[in-house]
Amino acid sequence: MPCASARLSLHNADALLAEQAQADVVDLGVEPQAAFGETPRHICYPDVVSDRPSKDNDATDDLNASCDLAEFEMRDVSPQRTATRLLRETSRVEAFSDGVFAIAITLLVLTLAVPTYEKAASAAELRRALLEQWPTYVAFVISFLSILIMWASHHNIFSLIRRVDHVFLLLNGLVLMGVTLVPFPTQLLASHLGHPGEGVATEVYCVIALFIACAYNALWYWARRGGHLLEPDASPQTLRAVTRQYAVAPFVYVLALGLALVNVWASIAIFIGVTVYFAIPTRATVPLGEDPRDEPADLAG
Repeated sequence: MPCASARLSLHNADALLAEQAQADVVDLGVEPQAAFGETPRHICYPDVVSDRPSKDNDATDDLNASCDLAEFEMRDVSPQRTATRLLRETSRVEAFSDGVFAIAITLLVLTLAVPTYEKAASAAELRRALLEQWPTYVAFVISFLSILIMWASHHNIFSLIRRVDHVFLLLNGLVLMGVTLVPFPTQLLASHLGHPGEGVATEVYCVIALFIACAYNALWYWARRGGHLLEPDASPQTLRAVTRQYAVAPFVYVLALGLALVNVWASIAIFIGVTVYFAIPTRATVPLGEDPRDEPADLAG
């Protein structure tokens, strides 16, 4: 009996030691079978970084180091991860820009004044007061359609943009600055159209339109320069079409500015013509990849 008790005690002690050794191995981050001669299985997850406190164990440190290296290598060479990051960058810029366009186009409604009861007590007076505000309606429609075309052009640019850089962000800011100024000349033109100061009001409108057109051309020039910001499958034909379309606007607005000194309505007619010109669907407005005439782009050219 004493011998059997001794053997049972030794067996229990061996079992406790084995359990303790297995627990220590688990605490070190190594699977139990690796400690007893079996091949360890260590999986590296590229999107997860462990925050487990490190143990002073050379084998475990080497294994974790190799896993971390593989993790960062996988991150560096993952085209899907790079594409997602670039899409997030351009989406943020476009979303911010859309917000500015939305605010500017909404502020235009503030140029429309409602005749009060004191000024239009009867139906006839109200009708006459509304008709007398025709300059406001003209200025509102021109400015609303202009901002709408600007937004559509901005959207078309970003359909060709793959990534953005610092200079592109600054030039995009100049475009947005011009857009936020549009309600000012709109109110100015609405207040003075049909009066002696209409020529000056039209000149101010032309100057701001010219500034916006130049900012768009600078933005597009930088985006196309070297092709490093463009989608790789943007065709040369589409790029040339966009360049030609944007190049027209500054010269037309200079002409409108000159005509404003002579004939205000001729200048306004040019603004309407420019709006119609940019509203007509062309190769420059076709979404990327939907034109069967597209050829592979040579962005270096």
